[in-house]
Amino acid sequence: MKLLEKHFEIALETPDGITRLRELILKLAMQGKLVPQNLKEQPAHELLEEIEKEKEKLINNKLIKKQSPLSKLTNNEIPFSIPENWKWVKLNTFLDVRDGTHDTPKYVDSGFPLITSKNLYSGKLTFDNVKHISELDHYKISERSKVDKEDILFAMIGSIGNPVLVDTDVDFSIKNVALIKYFNKKKNTMFILYFII
Repeated sequence: MKLLEKHFEIALETPDGITRLRELILKLAMQGKLVPQNLKEQPAHELLEEIEKEKEKLINNKLIKKQSPLSKLTNNEIPFSIPENWKWVKLNTFLDVRDGTHDTPKYVDSGFPLITSKNLYSGKLTFDNVKHISELDHYKISERSKVDKEDILFAMIGSIGNPVLVDTDVDFSIKNVALIKYFNKKKNTMFILYFII
């Protein structure tokens, strides 16, 4: 970590030093060089096998559709080397990415909230000025894109982006919003959220 100590000293002395230090810390963390690796931790290939088993269960229970086989990563797609017990994979290997309805259901005075891009604001999910839909429309949308606590929502129309972690148990539907779910119970949703940000 002498490299980090040297850059820390430079960061204090130069105007762009803090920015460069942040970039270095992130780079070292992504390459597994920020802290010593614990070889007793579960290797990535075992975790990926667990994820595949969970995906099969979800497919068999008709909770998700079978995915088309993913293309293998090429050497050109791998930007740097990582520790031996890590593995490069495409995000949809362990994430289920789908979206809400694109249709406009009939609005009702009271019912289930319909969340759109305008309800994803400054990293938060807000129910301000939300429109409501019937139970039947909510059920139809939820068959395709049921939102659960700790899922990630991502605006697809308007202010694109602005990922939000769902931190509520309130039952709602989504329109023109991407939904990112984990296939695996051993999830670290915050990591994915920060990665997307």
